[in-house]
Amino acid sequence: MFKPTKETSLYASYATAATPPNSLLGEGREDNALPTTSATANVLDSLKVQKTKSYEVGAKASLFGEKLALGLAVFQTDIANARVTDANNNIAYLGSTRIRGVELTASGTVLPGWTVFGGYTFLDAKIVDGGFTALTVAANGAAKATTVLVPSVNTGKDVPQTARN
Repeated sequence: MFKPTKETSLYASYATAATPPNSLLGEGREDNALPTTSATANVLDSLKVQKTKSYEVGAKASLFGEKLALGLAVFQTDIANARVTDANNNIAYLGSTRIRGVELTASGTVLPGWTVFGGYTFLDAKIVDGGFTALTVAANGAAKATTVLVPSVNTGKDVPQTARN
């Protein structure tokens, strides 16, 4: 954190987190739960820890004799082994996601009897690497059946259940 003036401050932060499967069930959040169906392709994938890295830079200012506080922040959150609860209430693996955003905040008393408190956040959440999907090509004549890995169709799509505004 750096304070160029008494009324302003600039800051930068970096944080990491590791969230094991099922660790958030007690909080009512099932998106990192272990799957309970046999549809899971690889049981070991379901045991992978969800790893998060967050970066943020921002500025804060106090105006009108500390009656109004303004804030601006830009941030990015990268998540490896990301999971989400799908429309059928099953756990879906997204792969790697990236959320970039900006946040504006204001709070304080601007006029006698008029207090404001508000903010706006814009999020651009993308699946940056959805992994691969295994496709099996059936045997055809003398050609044996083969399995090929193709990039996931989800790569580049928006992260589900993440508001843009």
